[in-house]
Amino acid sequence: MRRVPPSTAGFLANFLLLAAAALLPVHAVASAALPGRLARADLVIEGSVVGVETAADGRLLIAQVRVTQVLRGIQLTTNEIRVVEERPLPSLPAAFAVGDQVVLALRHKSRNSFLDKNLGGGPYLELLDGSEGILHAGDSGERAALATLAADWIAHANATDLDQAARLEAERALLLRSLAREDVGVAADAAQALTQLAPIDAADGAHGQAAQTALAGHLAAAQGSDTELRALIGLAGVSQGPGLPGPLETLTTRRPRLATEVWDTLAAYGAAPGDRALRRALRASEPELRQAAAGRLLASGTEAGRGAVARAARDDASPEVRSAIVALLARGDDPAGLEVVENRFLKDSEPAVREAAGRALFERGDDFAAQAFERVAFTAEQAEQMRAVALLRALGRAKDAPRIDRIGRDHPDARVRNLAQHGLEVHDH
Repeated sequence: MRRVPPSTAGFLANFLLLAAAALLPVHAVASAALPGRLARADLVIEGSVVGVETAADGRLLIAQVRVTQVLRGIQLTTNEIRVVEERPLPSLPAAFAVGDQVVLALRHKSRNSFLDKNLGGGPYLELLDGSEGILHAGDSGERAALATLAADWIAHANATDLDQAARLEAERALLLRSLAREDVGVAADAAQALTQLAPIDAADGAHGQAAQTALAGHLAAAQGSDTELRALIGLAGVSQGPGLPGPLETLTTRRPRLATEVWDTLAAYGAAPGDRALRRALRASEPELRQAAAGRLLASGTEAGRGAVARAARDDASPEVRSAIVALLARGDDPAGLEVVENRFLKDSEPAVREAAGRALFERGDDFAAQAFERVAFTAEQAEQMRAVALLRALGRAKDAPRIDRIGRDHPDARVRNLAQHGLEVHDH
């Protein structure tokens, strides 16, 4: 097991300075996560990762960061710091790689026996709020722009001479600048705050135009988590930028799980997909997009849309999509759609789809479901006959007693008759 050498005297001096810096007063900005994180940090720096080491069989990662400038905290006595990341599983992606251009929000890391054993004597620094404490830049120029933005957020949080109106105006300008940054986490954080405050509009001037362009770029790139992209989609919905529908449309194929949110946003632009486009989406290569299109088509209520969805319930190549569609059909009242659900319970080639169809009918719990269970009990393969009888009994409706009695009396299979008459046997052990 490799041990990282104990920290130098200069590094210890840095920590003593940081402890004093933590006592500085701040006025945190609450509308977005980034300014609050910067205000809570013991140290905020701009720099680059020049070395990465591991210890404790990969459960500790130690990044050597060369500091370009300190944005919050007392100036350091050395230009390099070590940042420790504890990793529950060595296989998890590392937060740092050599060459990363970053702005970091850091805090003191508490010493414990595990760290002392593997790293030697502290002190240690760690990211504030885990990976959220890293702002990534593609190059040194973008890193400098991120650092300037972070410094301005810190100054804004510490300002004491602004009235409420001036503070909100300054905060809005900073949010627009944040949206224009390459780091999608920074942009999404700003987008969520702007959605709550007010959309981007012409009065925002050059910052607003840059933010609109950046928003379109982030949507087109389709990078980041689903949560981050949802924040960007939300801002696009309230901002009504003329350059946004195109990137939104491409997002449905790049990130099909978000198709429903995208289509809702496009509807605000008067550009929601029509039946023909949705029927094309129902044949797309992405299963999530086909599933979303099915839900949208059923909501549209057109005969062509319902027919396309019914065919997909039978013919879609994905059992997961077929299962999702039968659940959607079972929640509706279209007789043809309900017949498809019963048909999939009766004869789908995949047991998982048959089970999903039975579950969907059970959740309806109405006369159609009871009638379908009785029919399937006489016409399906034995496994589905047994399942249909069990589900019919589980409905617990007194009015279904004649159906259950009929199965128990007339069914040709003794096992099915016994299940109808006595239910599932429970043995005490």
